[in-house]
Amino acid sequence: MQPDDQARLGSGACELLRAFLAPFRAGGISCLVVFAISASIALGWSKVRGAQGPAQNSRVAVWLCDRDGDRVFGLDRDLLVVKSVALRAPIEVEARPDGGAWIVSSVDADPLGPHRLSRLLHDGTLAARTPLGPILDLDCDELGRAIVVDLAGAGARVSAFDANATAVWTRAWPGALCAAAAAGYCLVGTQAGELVRFDLNAPLASPLRLNFGGPISDVATGPSAGRWWVLDASGACRLALLDTNLTVLWSRPVGLHALHIVPTAGLERVWIADTTQPHVRRFGPGGVLEVDRPNMPLGGLDRGCGAAQGSGLFAAPGALLRLDGLGQNSPGQAGFDFLVDVSATRG
Repeated sequence: MQPDDQARLGSGACELLRAFLAPFRAGGISCLVVFAISASIALGWSKVRGAQGPAQNSRVAVWLCDRDGDRVFGLDRDLLVVKSVALRAPIEVEARPDGGAWIVSSVDADPLGPHRLSRLLHDGTLAARTPLGPILDLDCDELGRAIVVDLAGAGARVSAFDANATAVWTRAWPGALCAAAAAGYCLVGTQAGELVRFDLNAPLASPLRLNFGGPISDVATGPSAGRWWVLDASGACRLALLDTNLTVLWSRPVGLHALHIVPTAGLERVWIADTTQPHVRRFGPGGVLEVDRPNMPLGGLDRGCGAAQGSGLFAAPGALLRLDGLGQNSPGQAGFDFLVDVSATRG
């Protein structure tokens, strides 16, 4: 990163931004892809198939971002490709309640360059788009609004976008890194370790604030109304469950180098993937360690999504990995260029 970039973002934010967007600068991709394809044979994964024949009309159950392939894929519940959408360097995806998806793409394939927010319909048709600054986080609330943290000229900002990709709420917030929204509230985590909860229905109201501790790498909506998942990026990384007033219900170190939370909707259960080793863990009620998998078929893990009965899907270079509810390997999907994000459709 050039000195002027550091001045613009702030040294602390630059370091965490590098971690968030490390796959852009990752090396050895070809070896990982070859390994992914080999592993797919050993694990019984299906090779990626184009959207053709009867499968083309199947409902999309999972959306994928293949950054290096310049594609967004829609997979059915068997993880067969049923949609394929050309999009320059897609890096984040969040499924919408209507079966479509919000996508953030890097216009110049540069993590510090211009980005774009796009809305896809359930059939992959482009419905709306708007320009963004360098992206830090993307979420989607139950109303289908996109919640975005990006870098504007004056620093970090948090915005909510409607179905037309029009900003309906925006707040500049120095050091903002991640955000999640539900039930009319938006929770923001910052580089300084602060949690800030905004009321989207009362834009002039003062937010609720909590000094949580280390830099907040991710936040997510919790297992029930008003609850929130929080992950900090310091030390062994601390996972916590908070209530609507930001009271910590429980917290524990996850013992992994992690940046993102992979929650299971409606359950007090969350997966955490190590970004440096092929290692994932699942934590259950009260923070109990339920599954420990230090021998995943591939490394380069980061983002994922929870699935039925406590199972999990994880984006890895070249492949989508799937674990069942007991943490055992389950048929996934291989043959991609470089997957960076995955999101399951709702309902």
